Formats: sequence, C-alpha cells, structure tokens
Amino acid sequence: MKGKIPTLQDVAKEAGVSAMTVSRVVNDHPRISPETAQKVKDVIERLGYTTAPSARKRGRRSRANQGIHTGHIAVVTLGLTGSALKIPLFATTLLGVQNALQEADLSMLVTPVADLSRLPGLLDRRSVDGIIVTGYAPPADLKKLFKNLPAVYAYNILSDPNDTLKVDRVVPDNKAIGKIAADYLSEEKCKKAVYLDPSPAHPEFKVRGEAFKKAFKANGGEAVLIVHGKGKSQDRITDPDMKEGVLEQQIDELLEMKGVDSLFIPSDRLTARVYACLREKGVSPSDYKIISCNNEEPYLEGLYPHPATIEIGAEKIGEAAVQQLIRRLATKDGTSEILRIQPELIRNTGKI
Repeated sequence: MKGKIPTLQDVAKEAGVSAMTVSRVVNDHPRISPETAQKVKDVIERLGYTTAPSARKRGRRSRANQGIHTGHIAVVTLGLTGSALKIPLFATTLLGVQNALQEADLSMLVTPVADLSRLPGLLDRRSVDGIIVTGYAPPADLKKLFKNLPAVYAYNILSDPNDTLKVDRVVPDNKAIGKIAADYLSEEKCKKAVYLDPSPAHPEFKVRGEAFKKAFKANGGEAVLIVHGKGKSQDRITDPDMKEGVLEQQIDELLEMKGVDSLFIPSDRLTARVYACLREKGVSPSDYKIISCNNEEPYLEGLYPHPATIEIGAEKIGEAAVQQLIRRLATKDGTSEILRIQPELIRNTGKI
C-alpha cells in the first residue's frame, strides 16, 4: 500500500469483511461483535486508514466540517426509463446506497433522468451535498456539472476509455468476472465457448468478454465473441442490455457454428432472453453449459436447466459508493479512485 492512501475498501478487503461492517466499526455500531470490531480496528491501524468523522449524532457544525451541509445525497440515474429502474441489479444497488446512507444519517433523493439534456434544478450544492451517478455516460455538455459537484460513479458508465473526467468510481471487477466464467466452463470440460453480447455500447460487457476470451484460451479452449459493437450509449436508453432484433441475429450466428458446447452471457436478464430465443428456434438450452452474470434471482428462478451465475456484488457497490462519497466530501484532496468489488461464482441457482 506504499504511496497509496488506504481506502475503506482496502480495510474491508484486508480484514475479510464488507465495507458496511467497516463503516459500522468506525461508527461504534452496537451490532458488531467485539472480535470483528477489534480485527477491523487492527487493520485500520496497520494500514494507516484515516476515517471521515461520523455524521451520526452530530450537530450541523460538525457535519459541515465533513462537507455535509444539507444532509441530502442525490442518486442520479442517467438515461434510464422507469422500467429499467425495476431491473433487480439497479434495485439491489439502490438498496446498498440506502442502507449506507441511513447508517450515516443522510437522506437519499433518487433522481431518474431519462432525457440526458434535462437535469433537475436540485443538482447543485445548495440542495445536495453530493451525487452518486449510475446509468449511462453524461453527454459532454453535462460533464462540467458533474465535475463541479462531489460525485461517485457506480459502475463504469464512461464508455470512452480516453475520457478525462476524473471522478471516483465503484465497479465490479469485470476482468475477474470474465476469468471466473472461463475457469468454470473449463472445469466443466468445455472446449468451445461463445460469448453473446448484443449491447451496442456497454463498456463493462466488453471488458468481461475480452477477459473471458483470454482466460478461456489460456485454459486450452476456444472462445468466440459474438458482439454488436456499433452505436452509442444513448442508443441503449430503451433497453440497457440489447437493441431490438440484435440478439435474434446473434443466436442465428451461434447456431451456424460447429462444436460449440458452452455459453457465457453477461447478464441474467439477457440469459432469460437467450433461453426463450433458443426455444423459439427449436433448440434446448440444455445443449449448452451456460454461465450467466449478476445473480438476479427473478430472472434465474424460471430457467431450466439452471445456469451458473456470477454474483457481482451490486449491494456492496451501492454501499461502497456512499462510503467513498462521504470520504471524498471530508478530504477534498483532488484525487480520484476506481474501487473494484470482487465477484463470486454461484454454481447452483436452482431452488432446493
């Protein structure tokens, strides 16, 4: 950790606990066992982690010392319609945000912005202390606003790798996700895998696919990426996973291939569509060993055979985004960080 300021996530990883547990230890929460509290405190001391003073049970003056003036944090969902906000991934992320804000005695204002050219007037320092942004990348003319407001981005919504907007981000470790999928299929003796990505511009799906192909090849297998690479993030507003008709074309391409024994699909929502599309074309999903991603039970529970999936830690991403924003409000050191939440393989998604 030499030369790097330790973060709350660093403490959580070193102690083997969640970011929320670290926060509770810092705030002397009564529901933490003495053993866990001492373990976390030992790591804090060893790493030299400097915590932001708690906002709980403090007067307005002490909160102001942390950059907290209104007690309100806005969660801005850029370019998402009402139906997209019902996706379990977003709902779970918001749950993590809400839990962490309640722990800090802060209130949450959820601000859906379907039209990226129109933002609510409340997004200034007189109304909110900071923002957590998710959804799609802000257009160039809006980046100034997000630069001037303390902000943390949940998920890698900046699709341009050369983007110079310096903000804190909390993301799933997408390279690790790709490797987990590759290792799982390799353990299942699969030799030729296809990665399906019908999204025109989804930066995280792209990273997952490239990491998957590299790892599966290293394991001795052959991986083919079937991706739809054209389009901009705004093209995805009606559906965050796919453009209409693209998946069907990709399934046709898959069925023309010889020797494919397995599939990696970058979201459970998309996996449910793949199952339906295969059956519409007279093909059983059981013809392939399938691994999906996100661990979204509402999409998985109706699928047979049950695919494996990867838990990306959506709730932890929400919690970590809040903790990083609170820390950023207190420090204002001008740096930016990317915090990566580690994924976990879920082998059996079926009901017992």
